[in-house]
Amino acid sequence: MYTIRPGVLSTMGHPHSLEHIVDLAAAGVEVIVCALTETELAELDLTDEPDAASDAGIAFHWLPIPDFGVPAAAPDLDPVLGHMRAGRHVVVHCWGGIGRSSLLAGALLVLDGASPEAAWQAISEARERNVPETDEQRAWLTTFAQARFWDARAATFDEDADHGLHDPAVRRAWADVLLPRLPPAPAAVVDLGCGTGSLTALLAEAGYHASGLDLSERMLAVARTKAPGIDFRQGDASNPPYPPGSFDVVLARHVLWALPDPAAALDRWRALLKPNGRLILIEGRWSTGAGLTAAECVALLGEGDVHPLTDPTLWGREITDERYLVQS
Repeated sequence: MYTIRPGVLSTMGHPHSLEHIVDLAAAGVEVIVCALTETELAELDLTDEPDAASDAGIAFHWLPIPDFGVPAAAPDLDPVLGHMRAGRHVVVHCWGGIGRSSLLAGALLVLDGASPEAAWQAISEARERNVPETDEQRAWLTTFAQARFWDARAATFDEDADHGLHDPAVRRAWADVLLPRLPPAPAAVVDLGCGTGSLTALLAEAGYHASGLDLSERMLAVARTKAPGIDFRQGDASNPPYPPGSFDVVLARHVLWALPDPAAALDRWRALLKPNGRLILIEGRWSTGAGLTAAECVALLGEGDVHPLTDPTLWGREITDERYLVQS
């Protein structure tokens, strides 16, 4: 075993046999998280690992991941985190104890407050080698951390006037900004990084075939409550899971500035457009110093028409920083 947090979190390669699980229980292991696939369990004669763990008094969680891969969907690690926080010794294993086990251990550390970078460092030190095994695994943990960041803010996100659009004047102001720049309804529009879906719902109400994409399942849960008929999907806005040529308009509000590779994201967004499609970005350079100036945004695009968004009605308050829309 490779100890990351003594008595709380470790990783290891696969158990040598079902009898090995009894030894793990004797060594103080109270929870096993298994990342092996069904095929791998059969190959290793570990198909009965869940029963063997139960017989040994060990809680068992099966979260299969393909070798060298990442989870197909966000794994439910909250019960495992509960074990950790209760002081129970959690051991995560895959085949060799390097890639997939490190990935799930990293996700547990992130859920417990660590940054992805700190998680990888702690696991690498425990393993005495660099982890993870692939760039895809590294990127997955970063995306997982971002999703959980926004999950934590979903319940209060709509309290900002420009997020919830509850005030009719604010809602009308955003409609006045967006609708004249769109092709006639029912054109297909995707709202990337849609959050709680306020703009997506506004466009659907105006007759558009609107879709929304966001990393945060909790944000999307709020969005689906607002507009049950809209296709809201969980996914990474920087790499949207749609076929090329799917939309007449790609809309993204306050998304581009936060992406690790905005130029690559823009290439993927353009690929989603039908012929003569429109890319509409709402961005800003905020008083905190974060964000993109209009000039920086246009430079990334190569060209674009900039429209300042200075009307305080849009934001529910006076603003002093740079906020704008770019159409390309």
